[in-house]
Amino acid sequence: MRFWDLRAHWLEPLRGPNGLDLNRLKKDIQPWQEWRYVEYMTHAPLGSLNFLGGVGTEINAVNYVSPRSWLATFHFVLGFFIFVG
Repeated sequence: MRFWDLRAHWLEPLRGPNGLDLNRLKKDIQPWQEWRYVEYMTHAPLGSLNFLGGVGTEINAVNYVSPRSWLATFHFVLGFFIFVG
């Protein structure tokens, strides 16, 4: 059996006349999926470059950069100058 021949109770409502319907796939979002999305997207990951470390509700969150971010940046710059420069 090929994977596109799968017959499952959760997959049948998503089928169109020519196979899986992309519009149905995009719009078929369950409430628990929305909740997980909201749970994870409250702030960017703690080590992401677009957030500069820390959680947005910290007291000094505006200019705060975590020691882990400083260390990672230092190693990146050091490696760049050793291997490239």
